[in-house]
Amino acid sequence: MFRLLLIVSALIACAYARPLDEARATGDVTSNIDPDGSYSYSYRTSNGISGQEEGVGGQRVTGSYSYNSPEGKLIKNSYIADENGYQPSVPTRQPTRPPTTWIPSISCRGLKCGAG
Repeated sequence: MFRLLLIVSALIACAYARPLDEARATGDVTSNIDPDGSYSYSYRTSNGISGQEEGVGGQRVTGSYSYNSPEGKLIKNSYIADENGYQPSVPTRQPTRPPTTWIPSISCRGLKCGAG
C-alpha cells in the first residue's frame, strides 16, 4: 500500500512540476504488487509522458520512461537498480549542427602573426 501511495504521489508531483500544454492531462496507471514482494507499474499521460517499472523489492528493479522535449523530440531512458546501485542507460546523442550564432573572427591586427 505504501508503494502505491508513493507512486501516486510521484506522479502528482511530476504533473505539477511543469505547466501542461493542454488544459488537463489525462492518463492511465496500472499497478500490481504481489505477496512475494515483486511489483510492476506503468503510466501513460495524454501529453506524451510514459513509464514503467518492475522489480522485486530490495533486490532488483528495471524500468524506463519517456517524454517529449521542448523541441518535440521523443526522449527515452531506461535504468536498472540492483546491488551495484542505480544504472541509467543513457542513449548516445545524435550529432548536432554547430550553433548559428555569429562568432567574431580573431584578427592578427596588432599581433605578430605569421613570419616574424
